[in-house]
Amino acid sequence: MKKEVSTNDLNPDGLRIVLVLQGGGALGAYQGGVCQALYEQGLAPQWIAGTSIGALNGAIVAGNEPQVRIARLQEFWSCLSQPGLSMLGLHNETLLNHFGMLAAMRTVGTGVPNLFVPRFDPRFALGWPAQPQDAGLYDTAAMEATLKRLIDFEVLNSAGSPRFSANAITVTDGELVTFDSRREPIKMRHLLASTAMPPAFAPVQIDGEWYWDGGLYSSTPLQTVFDDTSTQDTLVFLVDLWSEHGALPTSFDAAETRRKDTVFGARTQRELESHVRLQRLRKLLRDCQGHVPPALRSQVESASRGGDRVMHVVRLCHATGRTHSSAKDLDFTGATLEWRWNRGYGDTRRALENAPWLKHPRAGTSLVVHEVPNYANATDAEREKAWTPEVFEEAGLALEE
Repeated sequence: MKKEVSTNDLNPDGLRIVLVLQGGGALGAYQGGVCQALYEQGLAPQWIAGTSIGALNGAIVAGNEPQVRIARLQEFWSCLSQPGLSMLGLHNETLLNHFGMLAAMRTVGTGVPNLFVPRFDPRFALGWPAQPQDAGLYDTAAMEATLKRLIDFEVLNSAGSPRFSANAITVTDGELVTFDSRREPIKMRHLLASTAMPPAFAPVQIDGEWYWDGGLYSSTPLQTVFDDTSTQDTLVFLVDLWSEHGALPTSFDAAETRRKDTVFGARTQRELESHVRLQRLRKLLRDCQGHVPPALRSQVESASRGGDRVMHVVRLCHATGRTHSSAKDLDFTGATLEWRWNRGYGDTRRALENAPWLKHPRAGTSLVVHEVPNYANATDAEREKAWTPEVFEEAGLALEE
């Protein structure tokens, strides 16, 4: 299969395109719409980094021939869809959240047939000791069968497919580990490890080590991309499923919602700021190369690699007031999944119509973040407002006029 090159009117300079997909359960349907819009406009990612449901979406895209990638992704979300009345036309947020809670209760009680089901063996649920592979409330054999049907691992690991990365953590020491198709063949167990969120799912063993969902460390695999030392200028589409910002909660559900959003979505801004500091150090090392002893120059050169690149990060945020309850990641109702897919598609199309990365950043800028206004209770009209690029410069965070 020929290696894809996404060079067109939206990417005239041939920037490397990277897609970063957060974990978030049922919220991941939003990512499907993002992928559809990108492929329709000829912006095929050269690298996909995902965690949990983001890893599954990314593996389905990378693990199929280009002409069937979106169809396979649609098939995946269709087989996860659960029956239920469409209540998204209601304008009463309380009622919407109640119906979302009912859908989540069904997921907790019966699982999602093509993804996971309650374990027949009750020992773990009752607090009794269990073998590591049984230490989860749900059995994921159905997930394995579904992925086996939708992913061609030979294609996923081929040179012509996008580079693919999935994050997990080691159970015994909490170390973040990235499984990367450039370093090793990606197998089913790598995907299962990236989705093994306790106590719902049991850890997954790979080469003698046990792994849990990488979202326990960071739901956003952005640092994986930042740690790459490529010197190529890059366009990153970062898909946020959780909200960094939110109102002060005044109810139990609001507090739980804010807790989840904070745990799974609050690292992104820190990682962006950390990357700017890293780029400053890389540039400083590069400028110092001529002043260090010859014996150290190769080390300094290696440490400064990537300091000259420019990275555009386009943040696509799912967060919204509608169905914005603590159970939102467990609501697999078909109408809700379809609405999320369409929201991701619409947000991405608006981003591509604006294409803010085509405006070159000022000299010395290493990271430009293009972010749509993200209101907790945003209306469709508010989401269509113009984008506001935030520019991280050597002098600090500034707003580009």
